[in-house]
Amino acid sequence: MSGPLEDLIDILGAEVAIKLNKFTPKTTKRLTIDRGMLDIEYDDHKAVGVDWAFDGVHKPSKLVVLWDRPTPWKAGQRAYLRRVLLGAGVYDDEVTHVWVSPYDPTSPILASQAIASNRLVFAALEAANTRYVLLCGAPSVAMWRPELKLKEVSGSAGVWDRKWVVYAIPNPVTVLREPMPQGEWRLWLYNFIDILNSSCDDGLPGLMAKCVMKDCTDDVLMYDPDGIGWCGRHWKKESQKAEMQKFKRKKKINLAQEERLDI
Repeated sequence: MSGPLEDLIDILGAEVAIKLNKFTPKTTKRLTIDRGMLDIEYDDHKAVGVDWAFDGVHKPSKLVVLWDRPTPWKAGQRAYLRRVLLGAGVYDDEVTHVWVSPYDPTSPILASQAIASNRLVFAALEAANTRYVLLCGAPSVAMWRPELKLKEVSGSAGVWDRKWVVYAIPNPVTVLREPMPQGEWRLWLYNFIDILNSSCDDGLPGLMAKCVMKDCTDDVLMYDPDGIGWCGRHWKKESQKAEMQKFKRKKKINLAQEERLDI
């Protein structure tokens, strides 16, 4: 049964609950200090440091690529991404690369390392000084919304903590193995660059048009604060459940930060 809200949305279109904080570029001096301090912290954790946007001096990033694990500059998947980004007008020294798990990929990640990694990722996103984050692969999507699968959000935009516009694509290593999806993958990346080049102050383009729930083909009725689309049958229960999971995850990270600082 529909109610007044549903009837109104049916007439006017999907309701949007998304709010983005204002983005403020940092000075070169501030970036150099923030990134230098974070580099030291990565070393303290014996983690692989961030590859910052840098052309002789530190500068605000045009975008961040969030990989699942440390990916060297010469790696085939990173070289492929670099070429496609260059074709879209984004230069390599404008991009910051961050890793979800910045530890030895040959060893299982410990629970304590996972918590530290979460905190380091958020600190790296802040120090990168950009509004745009490319979620490259399933682990990166899980860092943002762990209950969602990559295929459910690939090729659509979202919002992370009201600070970052995110866009999910498969890790390019998968399209290098199977050339058939390369055309769609490149199109998704170009769509993300179009969003980057547009103003998000008057609304966020690139949001999903269909409900995110598996096997649901209904049109979006409501967007949650992260830009995830829900139909009339699923938005209330499922979006509330997702918000609770997000709150619990953030609380764990904050507690870990307090313990580190002996608060």
